[in-house]
Order: sequence, then structure tokens, then C-alpha cells
Amino acid sequence: MANQFVQIAPDSTGKKVQVYENVIGGQTVEAQATVPVDVSGLPLHSTVGSAAPVSGLLVGGSDGTNLRALSTDNTGRLNVTSGAATGAAPPANAIFLGASDGANLQGLLVESSSAKNLRVGLYQGANEATVTTFHNADNQSLGGTAFGLLSGGVAQLLNVAGNLDRQRETSVDNVPSRGVASGTQQLASPFSTTSTTTVAPGSVVVTPVAMSGTSRGSPWSIQVGSSIKVVDANPEVVWVTAVTSTTFTATFAFSHGPSSYTLSSYTYNQARDATLADGSTGEGLGGGATFLFNTAYNAGAGGWEAERSALGEQDGATGVGTAIAAEYEFNSGGPGATGSQFDRARNLQGKGLGTGTINAGGGSGSTSVTMNAVPTGLQPGSPVYFLGGTAEVAYTTAAYVAGANPILLQSALINTHANSSAVNWDVYAALGPGLNGFQPTGVGIEEEALYDPVSGLFYIERAATQDAMPAVNVVAEAPALYNGTTLDRARSGAAANLSAFSSLGSELCTHPGNWAVSAQATAGTPSASRASGGAGVRHVCNAVSIVVSAGATAQTPVIVNLRDGATGAGTILHTWALSTPVNGMGVVAVSDLNIVGSAATAMTLEFASATASAVIGSVNLCGYDCQ
Repeated sequence: MANQFVQIAPDSTGKKVQVYENVIGGQTVEAQATVPVDVSGLPLHSTVGSAAPVSGLLVGGSDGTNLRALSTDNTGRLNVTSGAATGAAPPANAIFLGASDGANLQGLLVESSSAKNLRVGLYQGANEATVTTFHNADNQSLGGTAFGLLSGGVAQLLNVAGNLDRQRETSVDNVPSRGVASGTQQLASPFSTTSTTTVAPGSVVVTPVAMSGTSRGSPWSIQVGSSIKVVDANPEVVWVTAVTSTTFTATFAFSHGPSSYTLSSYTYNQARDATLADGSTGEGLGGGATFLFNTAYNAGAGGWEAERSALGEQDGATGVGTAIAAEYEFNSGGPGATGSQFDRARNLQGKGLGTGTINAGGGSGSTSVTMNAVPTGLQPGSPVYFLGGTAEVAYTTAAYVAGANPILLQSALINTHANSSAVNWDVYAALGPGLNGFQPTGVGIEEEALYDPVSGLFYIERAATQDAMPAVNVVAEAPALYNGTTLDRARSGAAANLSAFSSLGSELCTHPGNWAVSAQATAGTPSASRASGGAGVRHVCNAVSIVVSAGATAQTPVIVNLRDGATGAGTILHTWALSTPVNGMGVVAVSDLNIVGSAATAMTLEFASATASAVIGSVNLCGYDCQ
């Protein structure tokens, strides 16, 4: 029942009783303190740690029939007997330590009979973490559960096989890839070799062509821990477990060989800073050193090249690693959907002229043109000039093989070009184009552009193959004349120059080497003739002299002809008439002539009739030849 109290008489003056004051039901009451004593009046208790009293109150338990005292050891700890021997199977009923599972009491377990450690499990939901051996090896497989507890404080990295490797420090170069985290500043340097060792699944010793070498000056070697990519019909990645100077050992999943197969991998080098000396190898240099994309690689899919320095490549370079911005000329939009707007600049050796004719495929919309002969020297990515009908230009594809027939084009032909019509392209010419013409691709206009101050435009200089040329295409040249020491500008015949009475800037002119022929006769027909000079050669008469000298007989008028031909033949170019009295003389002397004869034709100066009796006649013909 609930706590109650009994009220007694007020305090008196007799013996005092020890009480404790409590509040029950809102009433202040006194609880009497009592001490059990034996028959002698001695208290029935003892101080903790002192000898137990002979008699007294104790805490005990029932054995099912009688009350039994609890026993402690000499430190006061309660002695507990489980009811079974250590290591034996537990009894059906026994005293044991346990813990609640939230509803029931469950017993605690030890690890095993040999390891009597209390078993403790760490859980996230229903997933128990596994505590395993200290991580002291590479390529360790994960346990049966993916929920592991790291031990030993060593960072573990997952490799491509799904196993764990210990992370490495970055203290030296040329370390293998194993244990290198993808985010650290260790830069991969690729290498490859080959082998013909026959490999069956399992651990195999492989003899490669090389166990070490250099790649662009950077050393590499196959080491324990290297991951090797095997490239053949059964590609795989294996890990090197042992090496000698000529072999390595790895465990393979597939068969390889005996045909040659490729072994490729990477070594890793520390990244370098800008204090790296000139001429150093590529170790630790990032790919940011400038790589250029080349669409000609991998059957037109493209690939990357390292940019070169001009000093290292020099003349005759292949073009690999050469930046396109250096020597390209804008053509204002070539053929194709997006336009081939830039062409590589050429030197003179690149402007030889390749020629051919179409055999088939020259129709509009065609991208493959067959030539009557192999287009020797035609290169991939080069312009081809189709000259039949309406002329146009199309470019060969990047995958086109140099000199192959048919010609493969990047874009379809717009116009139709008949079979046997002409096709031109650039080819290599050891001595340049010489006197041959060449196509305009890759030639900059800056060297031959003439400024017209009247229109304010620029014009291309032209060849002198026509008359009546417009002045805008002709260079206003100012010839310089050698004065024996220096050069003077040539002068025009302007009044100011003439009135200066100076030869400064005047050209010293003279005819080519002259020839002369002469003839004399008395009472005859003198004839002086210059024979034909051959194909294309013209005689030019620049001076004549004619004399008639009479004695006792006077000379009546006589005709003298300059003929474009041999004696007595050919067109008369000029005529003179002379006469003289008795003992007289008639003379004709003319210079500064420029009378041009026909090509491959003789020129003759002759009397048309005989002189009188005792009259002497003479002719002298001077001139030069030209073609």
C-alpha cells in the first residue's frame, strides 16, 4: 500500500531517538533510524575493507532451497561462476554478459578459440566493415565484401584491375605507374616495345625486344609494378611482378604470340618548373608545350604532333609539327561547303607544273577523277586545276595517296570537264619552275602589286606579251646608268634637262657591230651585196656612199638602187640618181639611216645601168643585223 505515517505524542524529556525528516502526502514526518545489533549490543555491520563480522546482515541468493551468501575476491570483486569450464560449450542456463538487441538480451562473442578477443563489428545499416591484414603489398584484391576498414594508415588506390595499390611518394623520376594518384603532378611518358614470346594464360616470363630505352631523350624501363598493355588480337593489361636485365614476369589472362605483338606502357616523371635549362630532355614537361592537330593521321581521323623549333628542323623539313599560322595565304574562299580559305605558301621549288588530261569522272558532282596517266607529284590536300570548259579548282583529300590514280577530291566538281581536257597541279621542281609558267596557289601578291595613284587601287604587274597594255599594269621604272663610279637616274628629253647642257643621266648609245660591202666598176654596173644572214636575221642599212668619176666623157644621169634582195632581185628600198660633167665627180654620202630588210634575205646596193665610157662608178653599203 502507499506510504503512511502514525502520529505520536509530542516530544518529551526522556531518551532521544535519531530520526530522518521526510514529506509524505504533504505532511512533514519523522523516520526513525535503527542499527541492528547482536545479543551483546554490537552493531551487525562492518566498515568496507575490514574483517567481516561473525554475524550480521548480508546479501545473498537462493540456491533453490536455502539462502546462500555472495562471495568476492580480496579486491571486492564479485566471484561469478558460469557453470561451464573455459573453452567448453556453454550450458543451457548460465550467468553471462550480454547486451540488448533492442528487444532481447544477446550474448557477446569472442573472435575464435585461439584468439579470445571480444568480437566487435562496425556497421552501416546491414553492411559490416571488414578489418584485414595491414596493407603491405600491391595489387591486393578486395575482400568478399566491399565494406573495408583501412588499417595501418596507408592510402590505397584502385587500379584498372579493380585491386588496391599502395600510394607512392614523388621523390625520383622514372617511377612506374603503380601507386601514382591521377591528380598528382607526375607526368606520363609513353614507351613501347615488341615481343615474340609465346604466352599462355598464367604467370609467364617474357623477353621483349628492349627492357629499357629513351623516348625523345627521356629514359624509360620496364620495372616491377609497371602496367603493360599488350596489343594484338587479344589485348589486355598485365602487371610486372619480377624483372631481369632482359625479361619480365607477369600473369596473363590470354594467349599471345608467337607473332610479334606490341607492349606499351608509361613511366612517370616529376613535373618541372620554368627554371628548366634550354636543351633539356622532355622529362616532366607537360603536353602544354604546344601540340598541333594533323588531319592526315589515322586514315583522316587525325592525330597530334609536337611543335618543332625552326633551328631543329632546318631546310627540307617534313612539315610535321609546323604551325599553320606561319606561312598561309588567304585566297578569299576556295571550293567546298565551308570554303578552303587558306593555302600553304610555296617556295619556287614547290611551283613546278604538273600536267595531265582527264580519262573519266570529270562530270559535275564528281569527287573522283581518273587521269589518262598517273598524276606524278600530286600531293594530298593540294589544289587541282580543271581547265576544260569553265575552269575551276578542287582540292585532293587528306587521305589521298600522293600520285595515286584516280584523284580523290574534298568537294564535288561544280562544272563539267570533258574527257581529254587539261588538268594542272603543283609539283616539286629541283631548280624551280624556270621559264615555265605556274599556278597561283600559295603565291602572295605583296611582291608584285603596283599602286595606281589615280584610282588608289593596286594592280598585278603583267608580262609584255601584248601591245596597247593599260598603264596600271606596267611598273614605272627609273633605270640607273653607271657613270664610272656611281649610278645616276636616267633623264627624259624634257626642256629643263636639254637646257642644262649636261650629259648627267644620258645613256651612251651605239649600234651593234657594223658590216660593210663595196664594189667599183669602169663603164660597168657596180653592185655591193650583203648575203642572207639566215633564219630570222634581218639586215639594217645605216649608211651608203655612191661615187661617179668622169674623164673625157661626161656621165649622164644614172640610177642607183638599194634592194631588199640579191643583185637584180627583190624590192627596191631606196633610189638615188647621179650625173657628172667631163672631168667631174658626183658623190652621194648618207648616214644615220635605219632601213630594215626582210628576214633571211640579202641586201644589195647597185647601179641600175652601166656608166659611160671611161666613167668610174663605186658603191659602199654599211649596216648591222638584228632579229
